[in-house]
Amino acid sequence: WRATAEPLGAAAPSAGRPPRRAQKTALGVRRWIWPASALVAGLVFIRRRRISFLAFSDLLLRAVPFGMAIGRIGCHLTREHPGIPCAGTFCIPFPDGVRRLDLGLLEIPLTLAIGLAAYVLRYHLARPGLMTAFVLTTYGFGRFILDFFRVIDARYLALTPAQWGSMAF
Repeated sequence: WRATAEPLGAAAPSAGRPPRRAQKTALGVRRWIWPASALVAGLVFIRRRRISFLAFSDLLLRAVPFGMAIGRIGCHLTREHPGIPCAGTFCIPFPDGVRRLDLGLLEIPLTLAIGLAAYVLRYHLARPGLMTAFVLTTYGFGRFILDFFRVIDARYLALTPAQWGSMAF
């Protein structure tokens, strides 16, 4: 476990407690090393092939929401993103015995809706950069709203780091 998953940002499972993320490094560097590497590889690829960055990002971001939905299924199954305690339909029992909103579960329909909207609007968003702007803006807005229901993350000026990041989108 320590040789494979922990360097990628995973924490060892613990009995009776919700999983915790390994963020012992500044700004969660372990968690972002693979996406940063993929970004650098993508930039090298489009530069060598002389492809327009906006055209490439438009093409890429048509598929990313569907991949994110699949990833959020894993977040839901591991109870990775606990929300506020509640008693409604979308409340899931967490390992601590409290029924909470599962933000991983709530993000599945969000990302699927963004992906379906991007597919339906693909001809209307044909100019380079419009699809990228649409996907990033809608996901940023959705994440901003959902993070008000998050309980674990630190807050800076009443907002989580993800909310500050989503405002950048």
